[in-house]
Amino acid sequence: MKRSIPNDTLLDIFRLDDEIIDIETNERGTVYPVVRCYDDEQVHLHFWCIHCRKWHIHGRGGANYPYQEGRGGMAGHRVAHCIVANSPYKENGVVLHVVGKFNPSVRKGHRKGVPLICPRCHNGYYSAALNACECGYYNSRRQSSHPEMAKRYQDFIKGEE
Repeated sequence: MKRSIPNDTLLDIFRLDDEIIDIETNERGTVYPVVRCYDDEQVHLHFWCIHCRKWHIHGRGGANYPYQEGRGGMAGHRVAHCIVANSPYKENGVVLHVVGKFNPSVRKGHRKGVPLICPRCHNGYYSAALNACECGYYNSRRQSSHPEMAKRYQDFIKGEE
């Protein structure tokens, strides 16, 4: 069951996310996380997802497209490619903000892990940061890399039941 995460919960979760550098809200009150991304100056913009623990990539416009930091150029609002069903990034997408060039030291700075499969619903993957699945499963044996974020999400899930 897809649970829509309300704006107040999204804001709380986004404020606890190290990869989010800003939060944008449109005139209708829709919340968008602004995530730091890196330009490989060839084909892609890369951003690290704390939920599925992998790099997400988006097109940059090609090798001839000029390098541009910030939200201009080929950065800006994008649909999240997260494989995790309950990723808050999937709610409204993300805004890419280029903070630098993608290189091996940037890649090494992020701990890669395997996606976590839900043992209850077997419907797919659950967030490593939230330590929970949209079906209501919470992994109490595993410590989240973002415990405050996981607690806020659990409070939201418990409030819905």
